Amino acid sequence: MGFDVIAAAARYGEPQAARRWAVAALGKLGEYVESPKTDPAEVVAEFLHDPDFRVRVAAANALKALKDDSYVGKLDEMARRELDGRAIRVAREASAALRKGANTTEEVKSLREDFEKLRDENKALKDRLQRLEVR
Repeated sequence: MGFDVIAAAARYGEPQAARRWAVAALGKLGEYVESPKTDPAEVVAEFLHDPDFRVRVAAANALKALKDDSYVGKLDEMARRELDGRAIRVAREASAALRKGANTTEEVKSLREDFEKLRDENKALKDRLQRLEVR
């Protein structure tokens, strides 16, 4: 599968110039891949400890793209151990974005259901009021 090929291209020891782009591609491709054997976010999270800071930054951005809030702690850990201010900023931004977006789809779904329920109740009350005014 393509995900495994890109993950292999991102490993330490592969050509330096392509590694960070391969990690970024893992984040993008991981949005569409569902594999019972491989969790894309888990593969990407391994790169948070890479010797190359560019790969670590790419991994933080890829986790943000995957929107898996279970990796917030790993991003916070990366921000604490990083020495480069750019990597610290990216890790913090990714962590904050995941915290902010956590369960957003569930919240939106719940709010939509509540809204529809209130709209139906409002319609029923208007109909009832109209019938009372006719009397």
